[in-house]
Amino acid sequence: MIETAIPMFKNEYLDFIREEKEGYYTIIPKFHPETRELVINKTSKEILELCDGENTVENIISIMKKKYPLVPQETIKRDIHKTLAFFSRLLILSWDSENPFLFNREEIIDDEYSMRIGSENDIREILSFLERFKIDSKKELDKDVIFYKSVFCGQFDYEEIPLRQKLFSFAEDFFLLMKDKSIEGLISIQVPTKPIQAAIIRLIYCPFEKAEFLLKYSTDNLQFIAVNPIAKIKIHENLNNEFDSRIKNFIVKSNFVEEGISISELGVGIDIRTWSWYYPQEYIKEVEKRREELAYS
Repeated sequence: MIETAIPMFKNEYLDFIREEKEGYYTIIPKFHPETRELVINKTSKEILELCDGENTVENIISIMKKKYPLVPQETIKRDIHKTLAFFSRLLILSWDSENPFLFNREEIIDDEYSMRIGSENDIREILSFLERFKIDSKKELDKDVIFYKSVFCGQFDYEEIPLRQKLFSFAEDFFLLMKDKSIEGLISIQVPTKPIQAAIIRLIYCPFEKAEFLLKYSTDNLQFIAVNPIAKIKIHENLNNEFDSRIKNFIVKSNFVEEGISISELGVGIDIRTWSWYYPQEYIKEVEKRREELAYS
């Protein structure tokens, strides 16, 4: 339960902190690519200072209620939960036990398959799975499997060290198709660093018959685990090596629409077509509401 959890502020995980005018503070988290500077208010700083490894969340709420008696108690509780969740996501808080804000929702497809969100604990399994991706992607496309690797992926992006950093810093989220506790499919999505911007699909490796389930699971859950609200999800097509009809049919069926073409995006003569899937504004607002409800449960 979140009220009994004990948070600890990891000051060493900040590259920089500076007091500004009118009680605001500028901080730079060490591990998260969440802009270079983040401004927090006085109460957020006070909450962090109470995360000393001894106070439970319940204690912190009680202390802040006494300090701000004119503020409605439910407002204080909601704001503290939201602040702790945000700083936990930025890795400047650690917890005495499992992170109470960790969202790892598992969803069952059938008797054999399920889906869940990857974490740093899955590093070995993901690396092993991506080795298969690396090998299989060099072969002729298997008609039963969808392969996709973004044209913006570097040669070493998914070696152990950069992959660990992606998982640790939440720079990229991994949605896993599981069968008998083994990874059988994967979609990875790079999350934006600023609010209401685009996330980008980096990898898809999934049995074709399960790809629709995994993509929907990914889009449904990405808003819950991203630091900032996301307006849309992009996938890029290299026009020198266009999508085959199966992939194109898959993304069109999944309601991606052609957004535009960037000329010579990767060098002279290398043009990129962008396809985008849009979140309805009502859905973004509903997710924000449900995220608060999850924090209180």
